[in-house]
Amino acid sequence: MLNTIKDTLIVGLLDKLAVHHSVYRLPCTSEYLEELVADVLNENGMPNDWKPDRSHSVSIDMTLESGQSISVKSGRYDPNKGTLVISGSRLGKHETLEKMLESLLYLHMLITMCV
Repeated sequence: MLNTIKDTLIVGLLDKLAVHHSVYRLPCTSEYLEELVADVLNENGMPNDWKPDRSHSVSIDMTLESGQSISVKSGRYDPNKGTLVISGSRLGKHETLEKMLESLLYLHMLITMCV
């Protein structure tokens, strides 16, 4: 199931992010990115509970009808430095990737994606 979700999001988000960037120069972040993810999943037969009300559980942006919880994070990859900066105050407070991952595992997140 995880590979299906990943493959679906890679293909679907490329198209939606291309539209976003044809209109805006700023990155697609927070609720806007969550909405794109939710739309791609819904359009591909993976219903979820995301609603555009800016209100959800801490660290869970949406839950699939099948039960998997998803946390959506925006970020910036710098290919010159080989670094990934993940946006968000809760994850951003951790000094290392290992500490970020520990935090996510503690929260029992099944799927955390960074775009």
